[in-house]
Amino acid sequence: MNRPWSGYVQPLDAFTGPGVCSHNEDHFAAFPIQRLWVLVDAFGGSGSGAFVGPLLVDALLSSWVRTDAPTDVRMRNAIAAANDALVRATRSVHRGSGASLVAVAVDAPDSVVVAHVGSCKAFVLRGCTCNAVTTEHTIAAERPSAGPAYRDVLTRVLGEDAQHAEPTVRRISLAPDDGILLCSAPVHEALDIETMQSILGALGSHASAAEALVTAATERGAMNSTVVVLPRIGKAGAEPSGA
Repeated sequence: MNRPWSGYVQPLDAFTGPGVCSHNEDHFAAFPIQRLWVLVDAFGGSGSGAFVGPLLVDALLSSWVRTDAPTDVRMRNAIAAANDALVRATRSVHRGSGASLVAVAVDAPDSVVVAHVGSCKAFVLRGCTCNAVTTEHTIAAERPSAGPAYRDVLTRVLGEDAQHAEPTVRRISLAPDDGILLCSAPVHEALDIETMQSILGALGSHASAAEALVTAATERGAMNSTVVVLPRIGKAGAEPSGA
């Protein structure tokens, strides 16, 4: 029987694995004091992409703590700073390295700001439903007529010029007990919404939702896979402030 996830997953539930690859280039960082969480899906080949995630997160956090602008502006500036750091780092070495990124910051008791570049995604967990609140920056997502062959062709990615690394930033209203799920591309490519909801709804009281999803994606041939679940971001008693 399906049950609301937010009542029984851990306060922070994260899991990452190499999938069917020999190495893992994903990176996740949590900054509870800053009310900020970041997931990076890097690439570089032969393991060279492993440096990308820590570099991006360090640069993003450094920018984040230096400003007190509105959350959406702060997020844009921090991601731009992270991209600048990656571009500088790859001018002479590790050319061709880059990353997709998704980040979430608590903006108010009933809302968060979600930003993404590339193919990582964010979902709102509400009751027993899982609803995507981002759309991948890929040719296939932006032009469905192009077909699935273009699913992995990114239109925006970190490690490129500012125009092609521009994040999509939006404020998401939350109902009481809503949660947020972040995942790298191999997870949402291997598992459709119905499968994700089925897996999450069948979890036991002490099971890791993140691990269950990564395991299921790996069983379907997924590569580097990371899932982060942030339950109960929506405060009890808060009412959604709009769309």
